[in-house]
Amino acid sequence: MLRILYAGNKYYNHDPAQGFSFDHSNIYDSLRRLPNLQVVYYEYDRVESVGAKGVNQELLDLVRREKPDAFLSIMYYEDLTFATLDAIKAMTTSIGFFMDDHWHFDNSSKFGAPHLSWVATTYSKAVPKYEKLGCRVIRTHLGANHRLFIPPSNPSPNRFKYDVSFVGAWYHNREQVIHALRRAGISVAVWGPGWPEGRLSDDLMVPVVHATKINIDINPPSSYLGLKPFARFFLKPSKEGIRPDFGNFFNNIREWWQKRTPMIKPRTFNCLAARSFVLTQMTHDLPEYYKLDKEIVAFRSLPELIKKIKYYLKREDERERIALAGYTRTLRDHTYEKRFIEIFQKAGLRYP
Repeated sequence: MLRILYAGNKYYNHDPAQGFSFDHSNIYDSLRRLPNLQVVYYEYDRVESVGAKGVNQELLDLVRREKPDAFLSIMYYEDLTFATLDAIKAMTTSIGFFMDDHWHFDNSSKFGAPHLSWVATTYSKAVPKYEKLGCRVIRTHLGANHRLFIPPSNPSPNRFKYDVSFVGAWYHNREQVIHALRRAGISVAVWGPGWPEGRLSDDLMVPVVHATKINIDINPPSSYLGLKPFARFFLKPSKEGIRPDFGNFFNNIREWWQKRTPMIKPRTFNCLAARSFVLTQMTHDLPEYYKLDKEIVAFRSLPELIKKIKYYLKREDERERIALAGYTRTLRDHTYEKRFIEIFQKAGLRYP
């Protein structure tokens, strides 16, 4: 049996009152369901109790005590020191899962990656960058937790409460899109951090997905010109508050610009696993994963989004046919269980 020490956030913002994090509901929940795999779980939420120094020490002690076959971590937790990563790498195979390299590579990922045994990145254009650093890299992607996001038990059209829904964090540019849809006469239900309706945890998202005719993924550039992004060029938030970040000025500008790169979002895979219709913003790699207009529908501009929403709202049979094809493809190729089996095998671990 393969033994993995997995480290990630259990709660959103380390706060139990806000529900489980994406990491917990998708990554950990998928790992724990894999056969012949034992998962030792370290929660980065411990930083609230023991601080960053304590997290590093606890993690090292846990690796020494448990002697796992591999260490797997979601790599946007930046309080792990290079010394800690080096020590873990010396004791076991360490794998970092990098989900935001389209904008996070230059300001974060490239510094920690050389201290890992393997890098798993969801951004294809980061692969040659990692290789240039001498890293062993695995190209992967996000996926679906198909044990949580399941098809509706009642497939009747009467289940629909929402014409269109969107679940995702508030960004200035996303708000502009939502306003434009509503001005066009489209009824849109919205949830997520920063929106008035608030965040939906993944388990609460499932019934919303089932009750929605068209689940949209809007992924306009999250970077925009304004006081807050301008301040971010010079300052950096931390647990101790806002601190100067002048040394990273050019990397901060690069990060701001790279946030304009659209990527496939987790919601895309999960909605399709729930056998629901998805209309998503086009990304450079979407055709690698789904057949356009057969398994998923994409848009490239706001006018096209409005046009396609109005088109598909009137065509239930067509929506259901595409949703079924997307569901079948997702379960065949794009579950987290399949992603991690592939990652483990490419990293030289004997699994399954």
